[in-house]
Amino acid sequence: MAQIPLRGVRLPCGILTVAKCSPDRHHAIRPRLLAPYRPDLNDPRFDFENVIPQSLAFLLRAGIEREIPLIAAGGVRTHADIVRLQGLGAAAVQLGTPFAVTEEGDAHAGFKRVLAEADDAEMAEFTSLAGLPARAVGTPWLRDGLPGWGQFCIDNQLAAALRGDTRKGLFFRGVGALPFGSEIRSARALTEKLLVPAALGAG
Repeated sequence: MAQIPLRGVRLPCGILTVAKCSPDRHHAIRPRLLAPYRPDLNDPRFDFENVIPQSLAFLLRAGIEREIPLIAAGGVRTHADIVRLQGLGAAAVQLGTPFAVTEEGDAHAGFKRVLAEADDAEMAEFTSLAGLPARAVGTPWLRDGLPGWGQFCIDNQLAAALRGDTRKGLFFRGVGALPFGSEIRSARALTEKLLVPAALGAG
């Protein structure tokens, strides 16, 4: 997969990866996920309010703003979040954990329970093998076996998490309560909740 060099353009507060299937056809550019890169997970410079406008400006200067929709990901939990991010200019949002714990999800019930029941106080931050900051539920394996830099085979740990193995699994999760708190609900219920403003949903 070739990378497209974008000369003379910098993206100070984000990561953009675009793929090109053919070296001589500009319209072969495919939209890719863009999420904020956080050297410090709590650094406000890398919040969406800063990242999205700067990313849009980057795409405009590069002349590819029509080819690449901006998709915001990370910590999206409510209808209000979606409205806010689209108001900032995101073309769409991506939700991971809220859908991973739905009834239809094929992960082990233990996997869903760990993610749904975790609160912010249980989150652990560490540096991944790629040198990037990461956040996950502070399970015994993460607390006891991963001081500082992560030295492990991520495939093994993610597979263990999928099986619901809290002794060996790595359960990536963002901060903040999920849309239904610790409840495991259907994907349909989640979608309806996300598409309806809170005031209307309460009525």
